[in-house]
Amino acid sequence: MTNRPAIPSRVKRKIRQRCGFGCVICGLPIYEYDHMPGFANVKRHRANEITLLCRQHHGMKTNGLITEDQVKDANRNPFNLQSGSSSPLSLMFNGDSPEIILGEQTFTCDDGRRPAVMVPVMIDRQVPFGFTLDTNGLLLNLDARNSKNQPVLQIKESELVVATSAWDATMVGSKLSIWNEARDICLELEFQPPNRIVLQKYDIKINGKSLGISPKGVVIKGQDVPAITLSGGGTVSANVGMLVGEHPRGLSVGIKVG
Repeated sequence: MTNRPAIPSRVKRKIRQRCGFGCVICGLPIYEYDHMPGFANVKRHRANEITLLCRQHHGMKTNGLITEDQVKDANRNPFNLQSGSSSPLSLMFNGDSPEIILGEQTFTCDDGRRPAVMVPVMIDRQVPFGFTLDTNGLLLNLDARNSKNQPVLQIKESELVVATSAWDATMVGSKLSIWNEARDICLELEFQPPNRIVLQKYDIKINGKSLGISPKGVVIKGQDVPAITLSGGGTVSANVGMLVGEHPRGLSVGIKVG
């Protein structure tokens, strides 16, 4: 319906939080907004009348394979709120040369060994995110946490899971955004299969050192580390793009700090 007014952003946010950031039936974190009584019948956007359904279950409801009462039952007890996190979403990556874009900086790796690792930033031997280069493809790993150190997004071997402890989370197309309680975007990334991931914003702390990623570049600072900024369009090819701390044995390093 081209004349249907858009659902207000604040209403959408209430629906996402209530439904646990996923389809209320299966928990998939890619979903559509469904008016349970049908928009044509009510002609309004009320949060308590709208739920989240993945494309498959939305289509099944449209085709009469799922009843409105079944959807309402699932809406009262959303799948993700039962487990505390969304159902895993498999991300399809492959190829021999992964790329991670941080702001304007490109990190890649030409290591021909399998398995091998590709880490854009390593701090005190801890890896906030990166690829594992395996014989079966590229496996992405990422662990994003809020200010209380609670996991809000985890990607383990290319399986994405959103925790219901997140204040808000959306996945529009291939772009994933996570908001903190201050309503600021704390993580924004875009998946670009088959071999690229773009991080536009990410803020984490490791051992008293902070890592900040924005479209302007990458900033690392801490008590025993001078603030350093990587900005401008450049490419670093190594197992570890930027290293803070001890040099890991057997891995090539592009830039070492301290």
